Amino acid sequence: MLTLADIDFYRRVRSVPGQSADDPTFSPLRDRDFSSLPPTVIVTAECDPLSSDGEAYRDRVLAAGGRAWWREEPRLVHSFLRARPTVPRAAEAFARIIGDIARLGASGDASISPLVGEMAGRPEGGAKDRGPSVS
Repeated sequence: MLTLADIDFYRRVRSVPGQSADDPTFSPLRDRDFSSLPPTVIVTAECDPLSSDGEAYRDRVLAAGGRAWWREEPRLVHSFLRARPTVPRAAEAFARIIGDIARLGASGDASISPLVGEMAGRPEGGAKDRGPSVS
């Protein structure tokens, strides 16, 4: 679980003395220009204080005319990919991520299946799984 102490630690480790928290290389949502980005897959964990940042990033890419897909993996925590050798749900999420990236590379228009929500184990169609065609 990502704690406020963890966020503070990573902020100190990742930044240089005097670097503004508004620097987009440190805080991507602080950027003002989301145009000309490549098609983007964003995956967050439901039990992560940063999860809503993934949705916000996707929305900004879409608003700038780009293509982006966001999926929130249910019942997982920040850094869940480190647990993929021992936590089946994390391994399944990793397989979905690999599939998303493969579809980006295999398609001339970089489309991703609209069934991402279903793939994430949400039989209702994944209310938190939204691609470019859904507002």
